[in-house]
Amino acid sequence: HPYPENLFEPRSWLDRSALPNPDSPRVTFKNLQVLRDTLRRPELLWNGHARSIILSEQGFHAADGEAGELNQAAGFVHAWNQVESLDGIDAFILHRHVDHEREGGLNLGLWTRKPGSIADPDRRRRIYDVFRAAGTPAQAAAFSFAQPLMDAGPRP
Repeated sequence: HPYPENLFEPRSWLDRSALPNPDSPRVTFKNLQVLRDTLRRPELLWNGHARSIILSEQGFHAADGEAGELNQAAGFVHAWNQVESLDGIDAFILHRHVDHEREGGLNLGLWTRKPGSIADPDRRRRIYDVFRAAGTPAQAAAFSFAQPLMDAGPRP
């Protein structure tokens, strides 16, 4: 699970401990190629082939407010682009379609949850439309907002 180094910060392109080399202390979406390249080392091959990678539980936190939802959606775009650019990744499965009250304060959903509920959907977030467009002809338009955020650096 290459979650961002800080689970409450979805902008993994800002991760400082995710280095682009094999001895990186952490693998996040910023340096996902390190995982792929590690599994291609000769001693890790299976019958001469690299093992496939399944990213089975990926989530991106949305802080309160418009900027938090924008950063969550941009975090997904960054992750999707990383996965799409690397061969050997067979699955990228989003964790949480709806926020869950008992997820340690994380808001990982495509939907907010109704107040007083554990995980009843309330309102779609920005990430909903981005997720829906991923892998479709609508992807470029839906993802276009994210690159300027990634280029801008650590501002909220």
